[in-house]
Amino acid sequence: MNLRVKIYLFFVLTSCLLNVYAQNIENIDFYSEGKNVIVTYELKKCLPEEKYDVSLVFVEKNTNQRVVPKTITGDLKNQVCGLGKRIVWEISKDVFSLSGKFYPELNFKISPKGPTDADGYVYKTVVIGNQEWFVENLRTSKYNDGTPIPNITSNDEWSTLSTGAWCYYDNNESYNVKYGKLYNWYAVSPTKNGNKNVCPTGWHVPSDLEWTVLTDYLGGQSVAGIKMKEVGTKNWNSPNTGATNESGFTGLPGGVRYGNGSYYAIGYYGYWWSSTEIKTSYARSHDLARSRDLDYNNVSAVNSNFYKDYGFSVRCLRD
Repeated sequence: MNLRVKIYLFFVLTSCLLNVYAQNIENIDFYSEGKNVIVTYELKKCLPEEKYDVSLVFVEKNTNQRVVPKTITGDLKNQVCGLGKRIVWEISKDVFSLSGKFYPELNFKISPKGPTDADGYVYKTVVIGNQEWFVENLRTSKYNDGTPIPNITSNDEWSTLSTGAWCYYDNNESYNVKYGKLYNWYAVSPTKNGNKNVCPTGWHVPSDLEWTVLTDYLGGQSVAGIKMKEVGTKNWNSPNTGATNESGFTGLPGGVRYGNGSYYAIGYYGYWWSSTEIKTSYARSHDLARSRDLDYNNVSAVNSNFYKDYGFSVRCLRD
């Protein structure tokens, strides 16, 4: 069968393709151009931060055999919304793997840029069960409306706060890339910070119940820790008992800043705030809030009550 006949068969079956597209994909067209076949399309109705990866296969009508063309170029990877998208298939080079009538099938995978904080940092995420979590600790210095969160380095000033604040562990900025920032609970609670959100739009600081959904999905608190901790002792101190990180949560030991301003336990423990307030008061007359903890020498993911003036890490959860 010569090239001209093959292109003819390509066109008579294009109507099979139109049923597989999502609403983002419009105005698909196919035509020959010399010895090549050109596929054009448009991306519409997508969000500004969305990008798309495009894949093209050809399906033999009678056998449903799928062949991936080796010689396609053009608008395939990391495509954003727009018109005039174009793929070039050098049909003469690899069409002969199909022996009968065939048609093309395009697949579009949405690849979001990722949640972006008010400082412009883009976070990696992971889906665990029915939830989507940050894979990294929060590192923003602003609420998502752009309002700055104070960076408090003084121990005396930190110890007297009842408003939102953040710090680097040991006031050392080099910890930020790996472990993110530490925040007091007043920064993460919308009821205490003027209804502001430290997480990017569409994300929030999880409640204690939402943390429980995560640990229950991973088999309960007594075993969830091994599935949530990054593997190895590069960032955890030895022995990092049992860590598998099979959940993809990639928990790291960012340590804690106590209410008196001192720092403790980086490399040994990771603490993450929940948004849940506990009304019990202790001798220091501070209300308590709920957190989750991971331990370098334990397999559990414990929920505990801590003073709100402690500095802990934050992970965000999709709304």
